Amino acid sequence: MFLNSTIGNSALFFLSFKTAKISNPAAIKIAMSSLVDSTAYTTALSKVLRINPNRIYIKTKDQVLANQQQNYQVSVMNQRYYVYDTIITPDATDDSIRPVDMLNNYLTDSNAQAMLR
Repeated sequence: MFLNSTIGNSALFFLSFKTAKISNPAAIKIAMSSLVDSTAYTTALSKVLRINPNRIYIKTKDQVLANQQQNYQVSVMNQRYYVYDTIITPDATDDSIRPVDMLNNYLTDSNAQAMLR
């Protein structure tokens, strides 16, 4: 690699590295009937999926959900759902269960879904 800038190119740098095959992360949208604290949501989902909470990332910003809650009008809307865009990252130490398989299992398991809600 090298840096190409307006004052010229840097010296060439070499770095040896190794990669291992690992699954891709997986994304899911989970709708909740009320706002949930992000930490509580992550903890609950980690228990349901039986994974480390550090592997769960919530893309939906808390501020977006709070704005939705403030704009909810009972006279216009029948029911409000808060959608949490959630990313499950792979486990670099044990790739025996891919994140996409984990989420597919969650989608077909009504008991797991009930545990989260």
